[in-house]
Amino acid sequence: MLNRLQDPRTIFFAPYLAVALVVAFVWLLRFEHKTWREAVSVLGSRQVWFSQSTRLDAIYSLGYLFVMGMPIAAVESAAFFPTLKYLGQALTWTMPEAWTLTASAHLEAVMATIVTMLSIDFSSYLAHRAMHSVPFLWNVHSVHHSARHLTPLTTYRQHPIEPLFLNACRGFAAAIGLAFFHAVFINATPVITVYGLGAGFFIYMFTTNLHHCTVPVRYPRWLRYGIVSPHIHQIHHSSDVGHHGRNFGVVFSIWDRVFGTYLDHKPGLGELTFGVDAGNSGEPYGLRYVESHSLRASLLRPFTALGQSQRLITRNRRHRSSV
Repeated sequence: MLNRLQDPRTIFFAPYLAVALVVAFVWLLRFEHKTWREAVSVLGSRQVWFSQSTRLDAIYSLGYLFVMGMPIAAVESAAFFPTLKYLGQALTWTMPEAWTLTASAHLEAVMATIVTMLSIDFSSYLAHRAMHSVPFLWNVHSVHHSARHLTPLTTYRQHPIEPLFLNACRGFAAAIGLAFFHAVFINATPVITVYGLGAGFFIYMFTTNLHHCTVPVRYPRWLRYGIVSPHIHQIHHSSDVGHHGRNFGVVFSIWDRVFGTYLDHKPGLGELTFGVDAGNSGEPYGLRYVESHSLRASLLRPFTALGQSQRLITRNRRHRSSV
C-alpha cells in the first residue's frame, strides 16, 4: 500500500504533497495575512477534513488507487498503441519525403515531449468540456463536482466511468500527436519521461494538489497567460451559476482563452462555495442534481438520471420546435 501511495504517478508522492503544503502555507502568511496558527487552522480544518464530502473523497481515492489503476492503464493502452501504429503507417505511406526532417536526438525528444503534452492537454480540455455539455457525461462528472469542500483527495473523486473516458481520449490524442510528429521527424525519437510520466506532466504534478484546495493560490499574471492557476480551477468548481461553463483547462490556459471559456478574478479565502446545489439548473439541459454523499447513490447517479435527462431533452426540443 505504501509503495502505491509513493508512486510518482499519483498525487500522494511525498514531494508533491510537500511542495503544495509549503506553497499554500506561504500564501496564507504572505497574501491572506494569516498568523502561523491561523494558517495551520485553515489547512487542517476539521470542518473540511472530517466532513461527509471529504469522507467520500477518501473512499473514491482508495478505489482509484487500488482498483482503477489496471483498467485505466488497459483503456489508455488500447487507445494509444493501435492508433499510433496504424495512423503512423498511413502517414508514412502518404507523407511526401520532402516534408520529412531530422534533428538532433535531444532536440527531437524535447519537441516530441511538447507535442505529446499539448495533444493530451487539448484532448483533456475537449473531454472536460464534453462532460459539462453531454447529459450522460455530466451525470458522470457531477460526482466530482458534488464535493462541498476541495481537498487533494477531491482529485480522485471520480465516477469509475470518468477516468476511463478521460484516459481513452488522452491515449488517442497522444497517439495522434506523436504519429504526426514521427511522420515529419522520421527518427521516431520517444518523449522524455520521469518516473513513467512525460517530463512536462511530472513538473505539473508538483502543483496539482493546489487545484483542489481551500487556499486560492493565484499565479502571477504573466504565468496565468499560459498556465492554469489553482484559483482558476477552483472558480470552475464554484457553485455560483456565473462561474458555470468556465475554465475547463487542466495544464494550459490557452484552450480556454482561444475558445472563450476563460474566467479570471481574485477570490478571497473562503469566498467560493462548492458543490452542485439541488435545483441548480446552470448545467446542461437544466439537469437537476440531488445531493448525496453516499457511495452507492453516487455510483448509480449516471444511470438513475438517464430517465430525467431524456425527459428534459425531449421537453427542450419540443419547446424549441414550437418557438
